[in-house]
Amino acid sequence: MEQKLFKKLQQITKKRKRPVEEIHRSFDVVEHVLQEANDLGVAAEVVTHALKYMKENPYVDISDAIIAGYDECLK
Repeated sequence: MEQKLFKKLQQITKKRKRPVEEIHRSFDVVEHVLQEANDLGVAAEVVTHALKYMKENPYVDISDAIIAGYDECLK
């Protein structure tokens, strides 16, 4: 389920053209945050909140959405 949600996040971010380096940095942040979320057992919830955040803010970067989702889960 987590992989399916992650792929959905990738599809959403493909709508914008960005330099490859920026995309790599963004995915590094996503990987780090999801690893921490996984260690806490809340990875699926983080991705779910990130998807909701991106739906409300369609031009936000995927790393910002994941961070917002992580923050939401830690409240």
